[in-house]
Amino acid sequence: MRKTVEVHVGFLDNEESHALKARVYDLSELAAKQVLYGIIQIFTMKAKLSIPTFEEVIDDAGKFNEVKKRG
Repeated sequence: MRKTVEVHVGFLDNEESHALKARVYDLSELAAKQVLYGIIQIFTMKAKLSIPTFEEVIDDAGKFNEVKKRG
């Protein structure tokens, strides 16, 4: 039996929008490309992208960015 999880999908409020924009702005060009590749990969599996999933992709890009800075 397949488990499903319902995630609230809606609009960002101004504060959430500003915070996400700031996180994206701080990414390197390569990390920003990784965000886009991740989003495209998600869209190959499903038609909707929830806000928590989007935030997770940005978190991963931030981690990628930090690793690239150190190495």
